[in-house]
Amino acid sequence: MIRGGARNKAWADYQYALKNRDDDEVILLLVDSESVPKNDDRVWEHLDTGMKGRWKKPATAGDDDAQLMVVCMETWILADRPALEKRFGKHFKEGALTNCPDLERVEKKSIFLALKNATSNRYEKGQTSFELLAEINPLTVEEKCPSAKRLLDRLREL
Repeated sequence: MIRGGARNKAWADYQYALKNRDDDEVILLLVDSESVPKNDDRVWEHLDTGMKGRWKKPATAGDDDAQLMVVCMETWILADRPALEKRFGKHFKEGALTNCPDLERVEKKSIFLALKNATSNRYEKGQTSFELLAEINPLTVEEKCPSAKRLLDRLREL
C-alpha cells in the first residue's frame, strides 16, 4: 500500500506503477469518489465523467483495478463508531451523529460536519485521518459501506 496524498499525485503514482510493474504485481487505485457515483459498479466511468480531472482507464488497467471510497475515506471512518469512541474517548459524542442507514449517499461536507461534531472538533484530516483508517474494523465498515466491501472482495480474490 502506498499512500498517495493529494488525488492527482495518487493518479500520477498509479499510472507510473502500471507502466513499471512486474508481471506478478497487481496495481490498484483507491481514491475518494468526491460525489455519489451514478452507478456504483462503473468506477472508471465515474472517474472519467463524475468528477473533476477526467481520468480515463489506462489500457493496461483491469475493470476492477480502480476502487472508490464513497464519498470519502471519512465515510469509512464514520461507519465504525466503536473505533471513533476508542480514539476520542470522552470527547466522542455519538448522539451528534444522525442515524443514516446509507452512509454512501451522504454528501462529503455532511460527513465532515458529523465527524467534527461527534469528536468535539478533534478530528483532523491528515495524520489523524490516516491513523484512524488503520484502526477501523474492516468487517464493520464493509457491512455499512458497499464500496469497502467491493475493495475487500477484490483483495480477497488476490
